[in-house]
Amino acid sequence: MSVARLVEIAAWVLAAAIALWMVVDVIRVDHKYDEEYLSSAVEDLSDAPNLEGDPTR
Repeated sequence: MSVARLVEIAAWVLAAAIALWMVVDVIRVDHKYDEEYLSSAVEDLSDAPNLEGDPTR
């Protein structure tokens, strides 16, 4: 088995591990927090600095 093949297999294993970690995290967060909490903004933007040239402010 060549080094390139071993690196390719390692990359696939790492990608699968990251994908599994993401799925587990989505399930864990879904069970821990309700949808209202996750979709609401907690930050208070009233004290945000006004950036010059920002047309939205």
